[in-house]
Amino acid sequence: MKMKRSLHKPVCIFIASIVASIVIVAVIFFEDKPMIEAESSPDISFISLTLNEEGRISTFDIPGSEISDELADHLISLFLNTRIRNRLFPPPQSYEIVDGSRHISIKITLKNAKRLSMFVNLCNDPQYNSAQFGDTHYTIINHKQLYEDVFHLLSSDKNFQNDISL
Repeated sequence: MKMKRSLHKPVCIFIASIVASIVIVAVIFFEDKPMIEAESSPDISFISLTLNEEGRISTFDIPGSEISDELADHLISLFLNTRIRNRLFPPPQSYEIVDGSRHISIKITLKNAKRLSMFVNLCNDPQYNSAQFGDTHYTIINHKQLYEDVFHLLSSDKNFQNDISL
């Protein structure tokens, strides 16, 4: 009986230390951080919007030179207040444009950052939402609200409002 007790205590300590280690690693891995920071001098350099309305696929692309300062400022303001975290699983490798799909991709140039550009990918299908730095995709915290806010800004912008049907 004494041998079982003496073996029981080290096993419990070992299991507890493994569980604690897993929790600590998960907290560090999934810690949220700002998507972009003002110090990186973000600038909107490209916007692409793909819609599938009643089986008709439309793509609207606006280069940075045609993006109004007002729209760019509003988008940057939204992104400065957005937080991201690591993804547990990578996003799907391909995108299917089904009826009712709206996919927004915004390229942001970062002048004073480790990475010089990124993409914000937003869709009404949440599996495709991500902040993308190179091949690394991050989960956007509160992605539904960000998608709605960005779509609202685009739909009220003169470059898009004649083309987007809500």
